[in-house]
Amino acid sequence: MITGIAAAAFMFLGLFIPYIILASIPIAIIAMKTGGAALRKGTKNIGKAKTGKGLGLGVLIAFGVLIIAAAIILSSYDWL
Repeated sequence: MITGIAAAAFMFLGLFIPYIILASIPIAIIAMKTGGAALRKGTKNIGKAKTGKGLGLGVLIAFGVLIIAAAIILSSYDWL
């Protein structure tokens, strides 16, 4: 869950500080992997494992949406 929260924090801070948003991708992947591993091992904190996994997935989806939105905005801009 901690890595999921960290990924979400880096995603939010990346909207204001350049290039820090790129740190959210590996942290989100780590959150998904550790959450999945905890669920497979049968942890007592199932809620925390699912929350961390969900936050990691949410950050990756949000990053993809931001990339698509940036591509649309840049392609519709008149450069001349």
